[in-house]
Amino acid sequence: MGRQRDGAKELYWRELIRKWECSALSTGEFCWQREIAQHQLHAWRRTLERRDAEAQAGGARHSSHRSGSVKPSATNLAQRKSSGITPIC
Repeated sequence: MGRQRDGAKELYWRELIRKWECSALSTGEFCWQREIAQHQLHAWRRTLERRDAEAQAGGARHSSHRSGSVKPSATNLAQRKSSGITPIC
């Protein structure tokens, strides 16, 4: 049997990643200001991208995955363009 997901933790990381994507900060600066490890941010981003892809493959659409015309700041766009989580700034 798999571990049960912590919905509050997932929402926290989705919001944190959205804030990072909307900021003009590098990953290092963003994480330093919030006193979190960069590897945590990247690991959660990958986890959430995988969960969203699984939900889409199953015909479901996750409520936190939205598409829109708002894009991350140009400063870090190249760094973030692989992210499947579209920010709404």
